Amino acid sequence: MALALCCATASAQTQTQAPANFEGQPVQTLTATLRGTTFSLHATDSGYIPESTDRLTFDNAGPEMEKATGDRGPRYRWGFGFALKGDAKPVRVRVEDFGKDADTLLVDDTAPVIDAGHRWSGRAATECDIVPTAPCAAWIFDKGLQTLIFRLTVDFDDGTNQVLYQGAAFNPDTMQPVWSFLGVKR
Repeated sequence: MALALCCATASAQTQTQAPANFEGQPVQTLTATLRGTTFSLHATDSGYIPESTDRLTFDNAGPEMEKATGDRGPRYRWGFGFALKGDAKPVRVRVEDFGKDADTLLVDDTAPVIDAGHRWSGRAATECDIVPTAPCAAWIFDKGLQTLIFRLTVDFDDGTNQVLYQGAAFNPDTMQPVWSFLGVKR
């Protein structure tokens, strides 16, 4: 059985004006610089919000979790998605974990398929075993609020591209029911 957790997006290099409110809550703009790149993340008290540009809304990023089966323990794979606006035609989609020490390429889709609902979705090529010794699972076993930043780059058929940065926050207290469901011992 798979369980998908979704976190909304944050800001874009091809930035648009953040809404004053999102789902009835005031929106804050948080600006950060990481390894020489300055970007803004938009959030409410409930977490990061979807950010839109004139061509897309990056509205899905999170771990797709799977319970243990047979001799395999619990695991996850990152999943991502965005909705297109208008007639934009992506020719390449890349998603990276924009970590504090280095970028890690998670998705490199050189032939993106857009569904009838004008959506793209993709999954990381590799899955991660949810064990304390796996570097890809460190965010699960660390204490306190964990914030990850993803970078989405979409190249379009007109030669332009858009780059969006997304924050995804995971609170270990609110995630405990998920870990219990999966059988993860923290």
